[in-house]
Amino acid sequence: MGRHQHGSRAWSRLSLRIVWQAVVVSLTCRHLPKLVCFVCCPSGVSKLGVVTHRVHRDYIQGTWRPTNRRLVLSRVEKNQLCGLQGANPGIGVGSSSSLETGQLIALLIDGDQTPKTHFAQILEVLGHRGSVVVRRVYTNEARLASMSKELKELGITPVLVPVRGSKDVTDMRIAWDAAILATDPSIIGAEVQNLSAIAVASHDADYLDIIRQLQALRELRRWTPRGYFVKSDISQFHTTFFAESVSECGGSFIQYHVPKRNATVTVILDGLTSRITFEPTSVGTILLGTFEETAVQLTALGYISGPDANISGYLPIIAMAKFFYVNSLGPLVLFPMRSTLVQAVNAFVLEPSRPWIPDPGDLVYIHPVRSVGSKARFGSTRATECADGGGPFLLRRSRRIVQDVLERLGYTAMQGDKATDAAISSFWERNQKYLRSAGIQVFEMEGTQCKDREQILYRAFTGQLGRQTWRTNIGQHEQPDSISSNNNNKPGRPGRRDRRQS
Repeated sequence: MGRHQHGSRAWSRLSLRIVWQAVVVSLTCRHLPKLVCFVCCPSGVSKLGVVTHRVHRDYIQGTWRPTNRRLVLSRVEKNQLCGLQGANPGIGVGSSSSLETGQLIALLIDGDQTPKTHFAQILEVLGHRGSVVVRRVYTNEARLASMSKELKELGITPVLVPVRGSKDVTDMRIAWDAAILATDPSIIGAEVQNLSAIAVASHDADYLDIIRQLQALRELRRWTPRGYFVKSDISQFHTTFFAESVSECGGSFIQYHVPKRNATVTVILDGLTSRITFEPTSVGTILLGTFEETAVQLTALGYISGPDANISGYLPIIAMAKFFYVNSLGPLVLFPMRSTLVQAVNAFVLEPSRPWIPDPGDLVYIHPVRSVGSKARFGSTRATECADGGGPFLLRRSRRIVQDVLERLGYTAMQGDKATDAAISSFWERNQKYLRSAGIQVFEMEGTQCKDREQILYRAFTGQLGRQTWRTNIGQHEQPDSISSNNNNKPGRPGRRDRRQS
């Protein structure tokens, strides 16, 4: 998602809708094979377009078989459907009361957004509403190896999603399967003919479009399954947003409880650089205005642009960071996120007549990450993602931006004003995933010279106005300069090596 680059959220929503409509059209309008193939063939979805065309062709010719769809029920799912009366409610198939209702639920879990430790809670909360007869988690091969135990215990079927190019196709695959389940579930077996609901478990707002499409289909055909959006209660602030959004889409919002782990770190953007402390923030929690009003003002000033400007009340962190820096509003708390929003919303309310400076358009927002984080040190996954690489920073676009970025990320080998071949090569090796997310065909560049790669990096750093995520050259046991030495031993447990020595 990747999802962190400018405009990627809009592309993700567009591709998700394309896949959904392609499947629905291919199953309901048999006389439109060319149209289906056409709408599914923009860059990044061409393979899905080919598959859709083949599926549609087989459907028209009467040669359709469940195996053609690649959505046949697994053995575990069939056993669950055939043995519902003797199912064990402990794994979330459904209690005796829910079985009496006769409701059948298909659960589609976004493995990128939902931790494996949440699977049991998801099944438990859905078990109160009906019987979860289709259980699928969509993930890549690397993540699958770490969740095999949970999948076996809970009877969840993994769906492998390839990781190629700049587009994460997890959301498209979920949209694909949801459209089939909603439109013609008999394709995957008569057992799921009477599906009552399709539940999508994720923390990604892009899936709200599936709920919206399900409701639109229900208005035409009442037997269409209703849409459930399932999310944890780990952030009450985001819960309110999702609850209202799902309601607007015509679906049902289902929340499950997970034990909260409090973050122990505060990330503050002070000028162009971040500093990290382990002291609680003191900016308060009271909102004096609304997100919608703030988003309108930031959009008018140019800090929010493109597809993000069409999302009501959406405040990208990059827009707030640039706004605070350009207008000299002082330090901005980047984490916890609640403090960021409070500061941004209240800034306009506290100084209503101030002439605000618009976005100059030359600032680049860099989010450094490390390959190995320390959740015990920072207190939570989100805190680790924000702080472990040293915290985000801003840079102005210039001819030296490649050297500046490499130096800030720890690739410090320089020769005068130019980056050395070793620094560029090291960055290139460690950031192949993020280079692909930026639209760079890494494998096609294997034979390029370092001077050519430097030009490619210049275009990558200056051509993206959204958040850029890059991996640092800071080792696992090293500490970024932005973390104060006075805070070294405050939070978390001792490292594994320290415990072993003691």
